[in-house]
Amino acid sequence: MTAPLAGGAGGHWAHRDLACALTLGATGLPCVQAGVELLIDTDIWLHRPDFIDAFITIDADVATALAFVDWDAVITALNSGRLPCSGGERAVLQIAASMSGGIPVDLRDALTSLDGVNLALAADGARRQGNLDEAEVRLRRLIAWHRARDFDPGPALLLAELGFVAERHGDARTALELHREGLDVARSGGDPQARALALEGLAGAYALAGEPARAARLLGTAARLREFTGAPMPPAERGDVDRITARIRAALDEEAFATEFATDALDGDGELDAETGKTH
Repeated sequence: MTAPLAGGAGGHWAHRDLACALTLGATGLPCVQAGVELLIDTDIWLHRPDFIDAFITIDADVATALAFVDWDAVITALNSGRLPCSGGERAVLQIAASMSGGIPVDLRDALTSLDGVNLALAADGARRQGNLDEAEVRLRRLIAWHRARDFDPGPALLLAELGFVAERHGDARTALELHREGLDVARSGGDPQARALALEGLAGAYALAGEPARAARLLGTAARLREFTGAPMPPAERGDVDRITARIRAALDEEAFATEFATDALDGDGELDAETGKTH
């Protein structure tokens, strides 16, 4: 039996339990999973009892609880003013509903309201939907819109997402070009986390191109940059880094990997060193 989620945010349904039930409910549905991940990662709406009680249901007929969001009802309530929220909170729901429920959303309005962190999650969600061609079209449209309006948080993050899409397509050259451009944008914007993401992307591109030693240097440099800024990558977001690391380790022995990982890929001015910066 599927019924409204009783007890709101308290009781048995702690935030972690609810996030787990929603994730299980989205299993095998990449689009739904992308929207649910955005909802969970932004860490806003699953702390609101009014949202939980009205729009989340559970399936009580299975051994492991499954939870689902009624996205049509969410957007109806949002548009009628029955779900008060900030512009950023509204944007999160709009984009998550677009991903999970296929509900049309004006991305121009939604993305204008997102801060840098939520924008990164939205871009990543587009890629996680599973259809790389669709994700690429969507990401290119977003980056074109951001560039036309000189909206700073967007391009570096979106270039990274596009670069990962190219890598997953097996296109090393395009991935290298996109991640280099992303690194330049991140450097000019002074965002160390965006720089680390671009370095990780470059590592994946070089690993794909058959240059694992260079890739290991970039991966190590990114890890040290994240450590220096006090913002290590959360375990839930390590999918790309773990995939890239596995590819590099498959090509290098332990000693070679450790040596290259410990070698900086940037020169004293923070630029890619002459060897790493080459295009092949």
